[in-house]
Amino acid sequence: MGSDTHKVDANAPLGGLPDSQRVLLRRAQLDVAVVEVRFSAERNNVSSDDGLKIREVLHGFGVALPKMQPAEQQEVALRIGPAGASSEIEVRAKGWQFASEDGALLISILPDAVVIQANNYIRWSASFGPPLRALLIGVEKVLAPELVHRIGLRYVNRLVDAGAHNISAWASRITPEIIGPIADEVIGPKMVSTQQQIELSLGDSQGALVRHGAFRDPAVQGAYSYLLDIDVFAGCSAKFDVEQATSIARTLNRTALSLFQHIVLAEYRDQMEPYTDGVDHEQESVIDQGGVE
Repeated sequence: MGSDTHKVDANAPLGGLPDSQRVLLRRAQLDVAVVEVRFSAERNNVSSDDGLKIREVLHGFGVALPKMQPAEQQEVALRIGPAGASSEIEVRAKGWQFASEDGALLISILPDAVVIQANNYIRWSASFGPPLRALLIGVEKVLAPELVHRIGLRYVNRLVDAGAHNISAWASRITPEIIGPIADEVIGPKMVSTQQQIELSLGDSQGALVRHGAFRDPAVQGAYSYLLDIDVFAGCSAKFDVEQATSIARTLNRTALSLFQHIVLAEYRDQMEPYTDGVDHEQESVIDQGGVE
């Protein structure tokens, strides 16, 4: 996806980030994982017939999505007139969303984008790799896109500890340079929440956004949880190519894993029950996030 992306190793993180440990985590505490591919195609909507044809391709690759409902791409427009400002929601495009029987896997198909959401992410080779490749094959066959413009991968971890009654409990679990004022002896004990955003450049048209912070979590009786939202992307336009796009997505996944392992200290990751499964990941080019490799 651009000259810089052609040269990268799918098993190496972007931007010279450190390589990651190849372990799985039984308690990765990953709320949701999303992969998105944006492209250009000569249409304004995806018909039900086209949606069903793509679903048939997915089914042929073993991805069963029996549930189907309309999906819309919306845009909020601000109107300014004599009576003042008002906002309107405009529907830009229409498509379809498919879901697995248990709702753990959602796939949205729009005229210029596809999105896969895994609500029970296990690992790349189980949750994203096969459905992404099958989906792009279906899109290529049915929608005939000319260019791919952006590939993005997002993981949202909600790190939970029912015993974290003070925000400073997270100071020993997150890299000190990242967690910032929580680790301060004067300010830290007085803080009630924190929100930070880090924007990274990882190459030409490649980057990451990391949103993170501690907050009182009603789901754990008001104890402090830590949100870690990692969004990595490659945004250079290129000819639509299924194999290249899936390779870029794997590279983004390895990049997200590197960031996760750098931000979350090893001592805390050890409490997430790490293990290995004996799979030859080098041969399979399997890449997983949230400590799941």
